[in-house]
Amino acid sequence: MKPLLLLLPIIALLFMATTLPCRGQEITRKYHWVYDNRTYDMDLQIPKGLYDYFKKKPRVEDYTIYVTDPQDDGLINFLISLFKKYARENKLNEYDLFNTMVAWVQSLPYTSDSVTTGFDEYPRYPVETLVDNGGDCEDTSILLASILKAMGYPTVLLAPTKHMAVGVAVRQEFVKNAPWPIHVTPFEMYQYAYLETTGDGWKIGMVPPQYKNDRFLVFSLVPRAAIKVLSVQSRIHPEGQIPVVDVTLENLGSSPSVVTVRLAFDAGPGKVPYATKDSKALAVPPGNRGTFTLSLPQPPTGVRTRLLIQILSDNRKVDEWASGWQNI
Repeated sequence: MKPLLLLLPIIALLFMATTLPCRGQEITRKYHWVYDNRTYDMDLQIPKGLYDYFKKKPRVEDYTIYVTDPQDDGLINFLISLFKKYARENKLNEYDLFNTMVAWVQSLPYTSDSVTTGFDEYPRYPVETLVDNGGDCEDTSILLASILKAMGYPTVLLAPTKHMAVGVAVRQEFVKNAPWPIHVTPFEMYQYAYLETTGDGWKIGMVPPQYKNDRFLVFSLVPRAAIKVLSVQSRIHPEGQIPVVDVTLENLGSSPSVVTVRLAFDAGPGKVPYATKDSKALAVPPGNRGTFTLSLPQPPTGVRTRLLIQILSDNRKVDEWASGWQNI
């Protein structure tokens, strides 16, 4: 992956109507923006089935999954090829191409989640932001980060207090020689320049005044699993007083996960459980479900215990359920 080269001036870029090769019904959206005293227009046709797929997906708390979900790679790469095509035709350099795309994303209307979706927090996948013609700070940041990451730039999400932006790796020469102060966040191998996605005119490295003194949370954009428990049902085995538990879960993330379900009769804080049993490990690909059925021998009589159910994703506990305490 390459740090960003920001060395040369901007040149104009013109767009025409574009269609993503596909079958089925399409949604047409028109985009209009201004950059460097020039106006730009773009018509984009988006497969309705792709939009419906993401609209129906349950929301997850990990913002990186909205960037790394592979199901919209075709659309993201199509957008990139569109911008690159016109860059070639108009002899644009890397700096021109980068800033034109940033200006396009910044031009998308800011819309509140509570107004447009009925939810206070509703992160959008890139396809949703394109069809909905905008979103709030995390939505436009997710869209721009998806594009830059697919282009090969080291990219992260940056989260000041109650806000979100993009971080893109820049060379030290650019930080030293830029005609305006460049705010960077060191993370792992690179220095990531702050990139605001809401509102026109924010150049790379510029931070809105209200966030300049904030400490930014960094989201590394690597695919991750997100395991959600859909149902937990317990019953007694008909051939004996043995509890049986059925657990159904789904991987809502962007990476496969090896999942294990663990049952235990809890003996209390810091004590060894009275009984423990792990399920067989099951590989759950993104978008797939898994069902586990486990039984556990009864604990000794005369003890106080509760049933614990733990979900392990790649050997890391991601969820836990517990019954009430009972005297056996």
